Amino acid sequence: DQNLLWLSQNKQDYSNYNTTPTNFAAELTIGCDPLGGPITAIKNLNQYLVIFKKTNIFIVGGDGPNNTGGGSSWPNPQFLTSDVGCANQNSITIIPETASGQVAGGIIFQSDKGIYLLDQGLNIKYIGAPVYAYNNEIITSTSLIPDKNQVIFTTLSGVSIVYDYFVNQWSTFTNQSAIDSVIFEDSFTYVNQLGQVYQDNEAIFTDAGAPIFMSWTSPNFSFAELNGYQRVFHAMILGTYKGPHTLNISVAYDD
Repeated sequence: DQNLLWLSQNKQDYSNYNTTPTNFAAELTIGCDPLGGPITAIKNLNQYLVIFKKTNIFIVGGDGPNNTGGGSSWPNPQFLTSDVGCANQNSITIIPETASGQVAGGIIFQSDKGIYLLDQGLNIKYIGAPVYAYNNEIITSTSLIPDKNQVIFTTLSGVSIVYDYFVNQWSTFTNQSAIDSVIFEDSFTYVNQLGQVYQDNEAIFTDAGAPIFMSWTSPNFSFAELNGYQRVFHAMILGTYKGPHTLNISVAYDD
């Protein structure tokens, strides 16, 4: 039954810590409304278990029965009013609330309509509009980079979609054709289809020996609107010097 969740018995037996096997019983199950199709993914968010369908989201809370089946039962999963769900379980991760307050924190997931955030207040927000062009990419893994406040979504095509949840901005990496990734020894690490493993090293500015080319495009600058022409005579670039490089700058204007 693709709409039935089986929950294990409680394993917290501290007298035999980490030696108690995982046990299941028919009394410890939660049935979910078939609305939205089969369950595609599950994830904990605060006191709730979030149940994702492809086009819907449900939540359920409470401790449920004890190991003998006694005590309170789980309530029926509650439907969150929305027309999106999780289409790819590899896209799911949890981000913390940022100190800047720009992002409330919660579960990030990919739907058929793009990348969304289910925040800690159970509000569903569309955050992936800037990377809408990558909606058809097959996300193979998701890694949270805590020391950079970033989430990296790897894809089969080699393009990684990067979300900086501190400043609420998106970017992309290239040449990362990953089938899976993980944080290993505090560094982003991924494996490709050939079984080759690559790890991020901030002291090296090449990609397996090849130079890394970085580009950045600013949004359009709006000055004094059409009726009050203004000129720009100078523009300054602020950055940190890392090593020898060539910097190319191009400017476009609409007259």
